[in-house]
This record gives sequence, structure tokens and C-alpha cells, in this order.
Amino acid sequence: MSLPELAQVFEGLGCAAAYNLDGGHTVFMTLENRYVNHSYKPSKTISDCICICEPKKEASA
Repeated sequence: MSLPELAQVFEGLGCAAAYNLDGGHTVFMTLENRYVNHSYKPSKTISDCICICEPKKEASA
């Protein structure tokens, strides 16, 4: 995915701000419990993550 395509995804999600993080050796992504890609340096550990999810719906009063 290119940066302009990623920007469109975030705009479509209604994000007011988004950040481009390093996509280096430890990039790993899942989508709905499926692996989308694996890092190409599996010996490195992944210590941080970003989770993108639907906002929690408020209960009706």
C-alpha cells in the first residue's frame, strides 16, 4: 500500500490525524485473525503495536 492509499484509508475511517511509522524489518500485520504479512527478519522481536478497531458503541439509556 502506498502512503497516499494509506492516507485515503485513514480519511475513510474518519481519522483526524495519522502517523507513518517505520516499516522496516519487523513489520507484521494481522486482519480479522489472519496473518497479512510476516517480518522478513523473524529473529527480531516486535515490542510495540498499533491496533485499529471500530469505536465501542455506547449502550442505549
